[in-house]
Amino acid sequence: MRTFKRLVIGLLAVGLAHSEALPGSAATTLPDIRGIYIVAQKGWLDDGQLAQAIAVPGVDGILVYVLWSVLTSAKAPPKTYNWTVLDQMVQLAVSNGKKFEVGIVTGRDTPAWVFDAPPQGLGAAGQTFGYVQLGKPGAGCLRVQLALPWDNNYIAAYADLLQQLSTHLKAQSWYNSMTMLRLTGINTYTEELRLPAEPPGTGAAAQSCLSGNLQAWEQVGYTQGLVATGWRQMLTASQRAFPDKTFTLLAWQTNESELQTGGAACGGTRAMPMVCTSDADYFNLLKLGIFPEGSSGTNPVMAQYLELLPPNVIAFPNAVLQAHNILLPGPTPVTAPTPTPAPKATFEPTSSMTPELTSGPTPTTAPKSERLPSNTPTFEPPSTPAPKPIPKS
Repeated sequence: MRTFKRLVIGLLAVGLAHSEALPGSAATTLPDIRGIYIVAQKGWLDDGQLAQAIAVPGVDGILVYVLWSVLTSAKAPPKTYNWTVLDQMVQLAVSNGKKFEVGIVTGRDTPAWVFDAPPQGLGAAGQTFGYVQLGKPGAGCLRVQLALPWDNNYIAAYADLLQQLSTHLKAQSWYNSMTMLRLTGINTYTEELRLPAEPPGTGAAAQSCLSGNLQAWEQVGYTQGLVATGWRQMLTASQRAFPDKTFTLLAWQTNESELQTGGAACGGTRAMPMVCTSDADYFNLLKLGIFPEGSSGTNPVMAQYLELLPPNVIAFPNAVLQAHNILLPGPTPVTAPTPTPAPKATFEPTSSMTPELTSGPTPTTAPKSERLPSNTPTFEPPSTPAPKPIPKS
C-alpha cells in the first residue's frame, strides 16, 4: 500500500508513454509556447496588478490560473458554468496581443455538485484526507474532500468541463491565442499533480494531520492500476477537447520561498526569504529557470518559457525584458497600450456536453528543453506592490 508515494513518478511515466498521436490521427503543428507568462489569479485581476504587468515589455502571455469552484457555484445546476473570471483574464491577454495557457485547479476546489447525489448532483465518490503546506510559515492542518481519480462520474464531470471550456473559447474567438493546457484532474491544493500521502520526516503536528491518509486510501480500494486508468481517461478527454495544444504537467515558477507580502523571493527559505532588491538580483533568479543546469559550456539546456508573479514583473521590468530576449530572441517589444477593463458578465449556464471516454492511449506533449546555440551571446544584468501570495504546496 505504501507504494502509492511513488504515484507522481508513475503518472509521469504514463503521460510520456502516451505522448504519441492517436492511431489514425493527423499530425498537428503545435503553437509556439516560448516566452514569459504572468501567473494570473483572481486577486491580481481585482487589484489591477495583472493589467499593469501584462503591459510590461517582454511579457508574452499569461497563465490563466483559476479554481474549478470559481467557475460555478454550489447552488448551480451540475455542469453549468459562469466564465466571467476566466474571460476577464483571457481578454487581458488577447486584447494586448498576448498568448495564454490555462490551468484549472481541481482537488479541494472540485464543485460540491460533483459529489452530491443525483438528481441534484453527479454522485462522484470521494474521500477526506489531511493536508499541510509543509514548510510554509503558519501552515496548519487542512481537511480536504477529494474525488477518487478513477471514479467514472468524476472523470465524466472533468471531461465535460474541458469540452465546455474549449467550446467557449472558440465561440469567443480566443481559442487560437491559447498555447498550452495544464494537465490537472489529480490535485490537492494547487494545479500541481499530486495526491495526499504520509511523507516521512515531517514534524509531529504534520504527522498528526497526515497519519490517517494511508488508511483512508486503503478504505477506498486504492491501487496504482486504478489511478493510472483514471489518468489515461483524463488525458483522452484533454486530447479530444484541445487536440492542437501543448500539454504541460509542470512549469518553472518564481514562487519558491515566496514572500507573504506578494511576489517571489530571490533566495533564502520559505521561513526566511531574501527579498529581491534590483533588476540584476531578480534576473539572477530568472537565469535559474532559463538554464536549469547552468549557462556555461557548449549548448546548455534551455527552458522554453517561465511563469512569473505580477508584483515581480512590475517591480523589475528590465530583468523581465532581458529574460524574454533570451527565450525569444528578436525585435525589442514595445509597450502595450493600457488595456480596457473587461465588461461585467452575468451568470449564463451553459449546456452540458458529454464527451466519450476511453481508457486507450492518449497524446500529451510536455514542453521540451532546447539547446542554446554555442554562439549565443552572454547576457549581463542591466517597492514590491500589494500582497497576493500564490498557493504553494
